[in-house]
Amino acid sequence: MNMFVKDKKKPGITGYHQLNKALAEKREKVRAAKEKAAYVRSETESHQRPNYYLISFAIFSLALILRLTYAITVDVDLPFRADAGKYALLGFNLATGHGYSLSMAVPYEATSYITPGYPWLLSSIWSFSSNQHQFYMITLMVQSVLGALSALIVYRLSLRVIPNLFSIFPALIFSVSPWMIASVSYVLTEAWFIFCLLLSCWCYIAANENNKRWLLFACGILFGFSALIRPAILSFPLLLIPHAVKTFKKSALLIFVSWLLVIMPWQIHVSGKAGLAAPSIALGGYPDLIHNDPTLQGRPYQEDPEYQLMSQSISNATSIISQRAQKEPDKYLRWYLFEKPQMFWSGNIIAGAGGPHIYSVNYSLFDNVTIFDAIEKSVQTIHTPIYLFGLFAALFVFATFFRGHNITLLISSLLVVYFTAVHVVMAPLPRYGWPVHWAIYLVAFSSAYLLWLKFVTKEKGKQ
Repeated sequence: MNMFVKDKKKPGITGYHQLNKALAEKREKVRAAKEKAAYVRSETESHQRPNYYLISFAIFSLALILRLTYAITVDVDLPFRADAGKYALLGFNLATGHGYSLSMAVPYEATSYITPGYPWLLSSIWSFSSNQHQFYMITLMVQSVLGALSALIVYRLSLRVIPNLFSIFPALIFSVSPWMIASVSYVLTEAWFIFCLLLSCWCYIAANENNKRWLLFACGILFGFSALIRPAILSFPLLLIPHAVKTFKKSALLIFVSWLLVIMPWQIHVSGKAGLAAPSIALGGYPDLIHNDPTLQGRPYQEDPEYQLMSQSISNATSIISQRAQKEPDKYLRWYLFEKPQMFWSGNIIAGAGGPHIYSVNYSLFDNVTIFDAIEKSVQTIHTPIYLFGLFAALFVFATFFRGHNITLLISSLLVVYFTAVHVVMAPLPRYGWPVHWAIYLVAFSSAYLLWLKFVTKEKGKQ
C-alpha cells in the first residue's frame, strides 16, 4: 500500500478550510444568539428594574414634607429653654463678634462646656435673621432639609447592600420615624449631627469602593467635625484602623491626620477643664435613672446630694458609683449589662415630655392628627423587634470583623456596637440613640436580606 496516497476518508486541505469555515459560522451564530438574548434580557430587566432615581426623589420628598409640615405647625413650649437656649446664645455671640461665649454682656468669657459644631451652624443662621422668631423658623426649615437629605443618604447606603426594592425599608422607616420628625423642631443637635455622621460614613464607604484619596481626607474631616457636634462619636474612627490599614495601606493615614487636625484644637482648648463626660457618667450610674423617687426618673440629680460631687470629675463619678455597686452588685451588674442597652434603644423618651417630644409642646401633629398618630404607633410597634434583631446582627458582624463583610453593613454595625458601648458607660437616654437609628434599621434589614439570599441559594443548590 502506497503510504503517500491520500486517504479519501480524511479531508484534504480544502476540506479542512471548509470545516474551519463551518465552525467559525457556528461560533458566530452562537455569539449572535447570546448577544440577542442578552439584549432581550437587558430590555426586560430595564422595564422590570425599579427606577432608583425616582425612588430617591420620592423618599426625599416624603421626608421633607413630613418634617416641614411638622416644623411649621408644632408649638413648642419655651423653645429656647435649657440646652436649646445655650446653643442659640452661643450662635448669636459668634454671629455678632462676641466670641464663643455664654455671657449676655461684657465681659464675654469663652466657654469650654459645649462643643462648637452646632453653634457654628446657628451662627450662620443668625447672620440671615433679623429677630429671634425668624432665627427659630429658619433653623427649623434648615433642619427639615437636613433630615430629608439624611433620609436620601440612608437609601443610597441601603442600595449598597440590598440591590432591589427591599432597600427602601430602612430609609422609609427613617423618613416616617416620629423621633426623626420631631427632632427637627428643636434647637438641638440631632438633625445636624445625623446628617454629618451619615456624610462621614458615606465618604468612607465611597472611598472603599473608588479608592479616592480625597474621600479619605474628607472622611477624617467630617468625623472630626461630627465629634464637635456630639463628642460621643469622638473615638469611633479608631475602630476603623484595622479595616482602613488593610484596605488603603499608607493612604489610611489621610483619615486620621485630617481627623486629628479638626479635633485637636478643641481638645487642647478644653484640656484640664470640666466637660460633659463626668455629668453623663454620673447620670448613667443610677439604675433605671432613679435615685429613690420613681417619679423623678431621668432626673435623679434633683434628690441626690452627691450628684454635684460626682459631676465635677470622672474620677469622682466612678469612685462613688463603684462604692454603691459594691453594696448592691446584682442590681448594678444587671443595670450595666442588660437594662442600660435596653433603655438606650427603647422607644420611650424617659427624660422628656413623652412620645417623641424632648421639650413639652402645646400643639403637636402626633397628638392631634390621625395620620401622624398612626405613624407614631406603627413605628413604635415595629421598633422593638427591629432593634433587637439589628443589635444581635451588629454584634455578630462585629465579632466576625475580618470575614470580609459588605463595607456598608460593617460600618453600620460598628456604629451600633460603638454607641451602645459608649452609653453603657454614660447616660443611656434614648434620645442619644436617635442619631444611629438609621444604622440599626440598615443592619436589621440588610442582615434579613442576606440571610434570605443565603437560604434561597441553598435551596436552589438542592434542586
